[in-house]
Amino acid sequence: MTVPRTQQPRKRRRSRFRFLFTVTVTTVMIATGGFGTFPQNSLTQTFQEVISENISADFLNPFNAYMENISAPTIQPQPDSSSEPAFDLIGTLAGPVNSPVAANSTLSLEQINTSIAEFSASMTAEATGTLIQTETPISTLTTAPTITLIPTASETATIIIYPTNTKKPPPPDTPTSTPTNTPTSTPTPIPAGYTLNTITLNSYPDYAIYVAPGSTFNVSYGYQVWSAGNCPTCVEQLVTGMGSAGVGTNTCGYNGIPGVSPGVTGAANQTLTAPGAAGIYDIIVELNAQFTCAAAVTNYTGSLSSSLISKQLGQIAVSGNANVINVYYSAAVAGNLGGRAGADAICLAAKPPQFVNPKVHALISISSTDSIATMRSLYNISTSLPIVYGNSRLMAKNWADLVDGSANASLVAGGFSSNFWWSGTENDLGNAISATSNCVGFTSNMSSDYGNVGNATTNGSGWMNVTGSPQTCAQTYPLVCIAAP
Repeated sequence: MTVPRTQQPRKRRRSRFRFLFTVTVTTVMIATGGFGTFPQNSLTQTFQEVISENISADFLNPFNAYMENISAPTIQPQPDSSSEPAFDLIGTLAGPVNSPVAANSTLSLEQINTSIAEFSASMTAEATGTLIQTETPISTLTTAPTITLIPTASETATIIIYPTNTKKPPPPDTPTSTPTNTPTSTPTPIPAGYTLNTITLNSYPDYAIYVAPGSTFNVSYGYQVWSAGNCPTCVEQLVTGMGSAGVGTNTCGYNGIPGVSPGVTGAANQTLTAPGAAGIYDIIVELNAQFTCAAAVTNYTGSLSSSLISKQLGQIAVSGNANVINVYYSAAVAGNLGGRAGADAICLAAKPPQFVNPKVHALISISSTDSIATMRSLYNISTSLPIVYGNSRLMAKNWADLVDGSANASLVAGGFSSNFWWSGTENDLGNAISATSNCVGFTSNMSSDYGNVGNATTNGSGWMNVTGSPQTCAQTYPLVCIAAP
């Protein structure tokens, strides 16, 4: 037969003994006022009464003898006035009981609260040397603590102490975020400014015009102008000039108090005088903030510096009549021009008598080596002179401007009477690449041969070559001629 191990019961007895020891020491400490450390009070008296009523004299007498030896308070047993047996606290805690016990043993709430208050006061007096009497308990219980004996299935009772103080602990401190004042950015006032529209030079919508030295010319434009947001009553001026202080003349296109954006709109129509020296001059409008127009004109710089509110609205090419390249036209002819020599001869015969420049040539590409792009160097034509139509409209500011892909004004704007002209060129840069698109060097008037033409109605794409539209050499078109100094 195998005897079952009894290790588990020993653990339970050991645990019950520890609990018994803890409860016993705590009870004795309260009942004796910490072995006489604290003065007698109602709490110790209450515990002494409960112990003396429920613990037998057989147990208390030896205990009191020991307490007397150490000069500590004793717990006197009560005379046995009841027929019911005294409650055996030690026996109940130490092991099982064989008889049923009361389910609940409850102390008076008033007694407990009063005792706690007096006990707290006595401890305070002991610590400070002064007995402090207080009518308000330091801490009170809302419900008396209950000692409940719960019998187990084997009639074994275990003491369970239920906390009955229903006061809830204070809620934890929840940190509150300190509101931060986020600075709001102050909007930046709109600076003073202006826009221009409908610009004309000498009543032409051209970007550049030709003028003789010292001659007058007209500049007109529409405008919208406004003052800075932080200076709504500032006087503003739009000054138009030659792009350099002291060069030519300048004048105010606007002078007044426009107010903040959108300001005012209007139109300026000004007459300026060109410089006496030949050259290319920018026409620049500059915004000034002066009390008078005269002060603004004096303050005019004509610079396109980023630190200034200025705009370029056009240019003038200043040169005398003897120092320009004149442009004019021949009658319509077929593709058999007789090559370069024949084409130049046709232009010489068609030159107007007012054009005295001796270097006369057809503006045409005869071959890849004799083209509009190369004839400047072939025939020693100036690279700096403006190229001007017979009616003084500017075709190009100089030779580089002529072969940059566009003209300043179309041939029709310069007085040309036909929509197309023999150019012989492959593109708007004046190059000749294919010999099959120049009427065999402009020596054929056969309908089976073809030559390239330019569009006289535009100054942009196709003005030298109408791409994909070569004409038969039997067709007749004028030549564009130049007369250079």
